[in-house]
Amino acid sequence: MNRRVQVVVCRIVGVVLLAGWAVQARAQATPDAEFQKIADAFSAAWNKGDAKGIAALHTKDALRLGGSGAPAVVGSAAIEAGMAAALAGPFKGTKLSIKPNSYKRLSDDTYVGEGSYSVEGGTPPPGTPTGGQYMDVMTSQGGRWLIAA
Repeated sequence: MNRRVQVVVCRIVGVVLLAGWAVQARAQATPDAEFQKIADAFSAAWNKGDAKGIAALHTKDALRLGGSGAPAVVGSAAIEAGMAAALAGPFKGTKLSIKPNSYKRLSDDTYVGEGSYSVEGGTPPPGTPTGGQYMDVMTSQGGRWLIAA
C-alpha cells in the first residue's frame, strides 16, 4: 500500500470513529431542551383551556394521576376528557407554570423527571392543590418525546 492510500484509509477510519462517537454522545445526552418544550407546551395548552393540546403531549396509552386523589386515567382520550372537564370547571381561567428540575435516563428512549408546578387565578375548590411537585416518565416514540406517565 502506498503512502497516499494509507493516508486516505486513515482519514476514512478517523471520520467513521468520530461519527460513531458523536452518535453515541448524542444518544446519551439528556434531551432537556425537548422536555422544556413539552413543559412549555403543556402550560400554554392549559392556559388556553386546550385539553386536546394537553392530550397530544401524551402517549396513546399514557397513565395520568391528578393531584386531588381522583383515580388514575389511562389513555390520551381519557386524559383529554378529564382535562376538558377540569379546564371548563374548577380550573377554568387558571394559569399553570411548570418548572422541570432534573431528569434521569432509564434507557435510550425513557427518562423519569421531576419538577414543580403552580396554578394561579381562577377559583379552584378549597383544598385543591395549586402547587407542588410532579414526576413524569418521558418516552421517545417515532422520534418525538411524549409523556407516558
